[in-house]
Amino acid sequence: MKLFGKTFDPELHEAVSSVTDEKLGEKEIKEEYQAGYKIGSKVIRHAMVAVAN
Repeated sequence: MKLFGKTFDPELHEAVSSVTDEKLGEKEIKEEYQAGYKIGSKVIRHAMVAVAN
């Protein structure tokens, strides 16, 4: 699943870095480093992402 441009959700994502990008809004995902996984509604592994601004 592509996460670029989606809003950061701490229930689903783990922020491993923060970047400044004037093209993206507050708490938008800039890059996905590692995919996350869910089974039903349970999170098995959070997605590791870089968050803008």
